[in-house]
Amino acid sequence: MIGCAYTDDYARDPALSAPLVGKESLLSASSDARYACETSRLVTPSVPTVSFGNDEILFRRGDDMFVFMTENDAESDFSARLVVASIDRDGNIGETRIIAKKPAGWINSVQMVERDGSVMLLWLESNPDEGSSIRIATLDDNLEVVDGPHTVLGIEQDIDQARSAPADRGLALIWTQRESLTERSLSFAMLDESGQMTDEPRVVFRSDKGLRLGEFVRFRNRYAATYDEVDEPGSGYFVVLDEEGMPHNGPLRLGRNANGESLLVRGDEVLVAYTLFGSPYLGADGAHGIRLASFGLDGNRKGQVRAVDSAASDRFLMRPRFIPFGDDIALLWSEGTVIHECGGCMPDNLLKFVVLDGTGGKLVSKPIELINPLDRGGLVRSQGIWNDEDLLLLTKIAFHTTAQLASATIHCEATSEP
Repeated sequence: MIGCAYTDDYARDPALSAPLVGKESLLSASSDARYACETSRLVTPSVPTVSFGNDEILFRRGDDMFVFMTENDAESDFSARLVVASIDRDGNIGETRIIAKKPAGWINSVQMVERDGSVMLLWLESNPDEGSSIRIATLDDNLEVVDGPHTVLGIEQDIDQARSAPADRGLALIWTQRESLTERSLSFAMLDESGQMTDEPRVVFRSDKGLRLGEFVRFRNRYAATYDEVDEPGSGYFVVLDEEGMPHNGPLRLGRNANGESLLVRGDEVLVAYTLFGSPYLGADGAHGIRLASFGLDGNRKGQVRAVDSAASDRFLMRPRFIPFGDDIALLWSEGTVIHECGGCMPDNLLKFVVLDGTGGKLVSKPIELINPLDRGGLVRSQGIWNDEDLLLLTKIAFHTTAQLASATIHCEATSEP
């Protein structure tokens, strides 16, 4: 199942005609509290890490957990590096090992695909003089680089973002780039195990607006993606692509100023978590409501749109993220005060957490709020890994232009059967 988060504008859009289930959000409705969840370890700042692109990837290898992250080089304010480190159940980050380093530039759009014990790691490197390129490396079971890093050939410069997903052999890749002063494109290609293209890339869409990628996942023998138009009046889209990058019955317009934040595949459906009505802080996407919707292999919406939460006029919601929890689904998102003008401003966001049933249609735990313990900054992006009944959260305390990693632990215990 794929779920999407939407505002009421989705339900009013005649192109979508998606009726909401009732008038109240899932959080305002009474819950079937099948889980008793609590914060067993409060948000705790970890090693100060300045990031250029919200690119942490928290993952498990057997019984151990690790994190890929981008950070500044202590030797230069204008150099970036991509590193890997272990992380324990209390969020303590071990010694970092450098995967790649970019002098006088940036590293972002970090993506990871696991294949037969190895890891294919892909990222974007850029600087003002050289433009941008997609880089790739293969890591062994010990997370040591055994091939690369090297550049993916055949892709022009002026790349904005990239996303990857596993394929039968190698991986699938989508990216956005500038075609001209007035045109952007979204393209698709298949890469082999060495990270090189197996055929000519395919331009999937062109737009006279800026394009921003959301999520990209393998969906049976197809792929599902979200993207949105940055320039006003922009729209967000969901699309299913075949293995050659051809759209299958789409794209489907999600709504005005929509941003697809999280995709979760469940059998022959995919869940999409969406926000609408942009309320940006330094380019971050925010909204006054979150909605969930499901889509099938044919790219069509299945069932009705469900409201998760809504915010007051001076508050906004952003960055919902699904975390599988057995047959059910944990959902995280950030809420903060709308910033209308910025001159050294900082977010004040907190995090919210709930457990939904496996369809995303019913609340099965009471909401939890997690607060930034520092006297400045806000919690803007999070992810998590379950250790039995404990969820290790890795989050980011964002300041004006820098950020610091932090972690927390949520304990959820089943109180009844479904």
